[in-house]
Amino acid sequence: MKIVVWWLKRVLRLEDNPVLQRAIDFACPVLPLYIYDPEILRPETFRGRFLLQAVAGLEEELSSAGYTLMTAYGNPQQVFQELLQKVEIYQVVTEKDVTPFSKKGMDDLKSIIPLIQVNGITLHEAQDVQKPDGSAYQKYSAYRNRWLDLAVPELIPYQKEMPILSTPPCSLSFPKMPPLIEPILPFTSQQAKQTLTQYLRKSSQEYGVLRNRVDLDETSHCSHFFRFGLLSPGQALHEVNQLIAAEPAQAEKSGRESWRDELIWREFFNHLMQSYQTDQDRLKNRDGSEIGWLDDKQGLLAWQQGQTGYPMVDAAMRQLVQTGWMPGRARMVVASFLAKDLFIWWHLGEKFFMEHLLDGDPAANHGNWQWVAGIGTDAAPFFRIFNPVTQSKKFDPQGSYIRTWVPELRQVPDAFIHEPWTMNEQDQSYYHCRVKKDYPGPIVDHAAARFRALELFRTRKKN
Repeated sequence: MKIVVWWLKRVLRLEDNPVLQRAIDFACPVLPLYIYDPEILRPETFRGRFLLQAVAGLEEELSSAGYTLMTAYGNPQQVFQELLQKVEIYQVVTEKDVTPFSKKGMDDLKSIIPLIQVNGITLHEAQDVQKPDGSAYQKYSAYRNRWLDLAVPELIPYQKEMPILSTPPCSLSFPKMPPLIEPILPFTSQQAKQTLTQYLRKSSQEYGVLRNRVDLDETSHCSHFFRFGLLSPGQALHEVNQLIAAEPAQAEKSGRESWRDELIWREFFNHLMQSYQTDQDRLKNRDGSEIGWLDDKQGLLAWQQGQTGYPMVDAAMRQLVQTGWMPGRARMVVASFLAKDLFIWWHLGEKFFMEHLLDGDPAANHGNWQWVAGIGTDAAPFFRIFNPVTQSKKFDPQGSYIRTWVPELRQVPDAFIHEPWTMNEQDQSYYHCRVKKDYPGPIVDHAAARFRALELFRTRKKN
């Protein structure tokens, strides 16, 4: 019996799944397979734990429909080599991942299995959103305009009757699951869909105004659902477009359009990563490695541990380490502080984010760090340097976000919460926040650091 293997990686849903649909189109029995790759899966991280939850949720959804998800913990190449010895594989269908690491892995596998890769991570592939001359867009605004001009693909309906095998045709010698740190609570794509729907209908009207307020938490918290494909960009786009069309007030329309722009930014960063695949291409893409970044190990450690002396930076970094998440505005502030105030190579920040972010997406993380660092195809101007105190006062006016994550500052009044080092010694003692004893003083003077960064960037630009 010939079978088609539906190899799941980053698209963990049954609805609106072009990868599953392509597997079904071959009119052969379909074997759903998930491989826990030990080179990728780290169960001790927030992202690793959520991945295990998402796979368990999909397994539960398949089981309720009478199907079985085959899982294996091991190297994909070795798993398929064993599977080939036990069953006749007509085709392997999986999603197309634009990351260089995944692309290399797929190229290696093509030599041993019949492999088809289907776009399931983004709504449109890079070659579908190109300039008239066939080249890749490098500026977001032009890309966005072209993206919005394209027809929105119809959603692929979920079919209750599918040619998916009810039981695996064989067993494998690989373990089914990796060792777990704690029990898994399955999280399904239906729960993700409900979360998005509730947010879009209740809160997205004010997204354009309130998204930057780190103290109000007015974001959808759906980014990790898109990261692991529990939600499709098509599902989100159809729903938000319906709300935009039905909304009579322009202000509310603008809020939802701002939220939709976040979907397009995600597509744009994937577009860039797919267009600049090799290391050489990325260097041409103004990697910035030639800049004289500082080898400041102490500064990097203080940034990672939330001990910079700048309350908003420290609050955000502590939230990241403790929860795997931080607001979008906070991400920009801490990234700017590392790359421009401390003048530490942005790749080190990108790596730290990928180690801790629940929604860590290689393309979006890489693109956002390039944007903030003033490097890349479409970046913030190099002279845009976030002032961590100004940002704190504007987007956490009463300091509630700071007090949540920096307990040393909980008794400090609003007047000093953003700059605790400006308190006199008596106030520091009274509010139990002695600078350099209870809480660190600023590890760098922002004004001086800004001047240094501007001079170094201007020198680079001249050269």
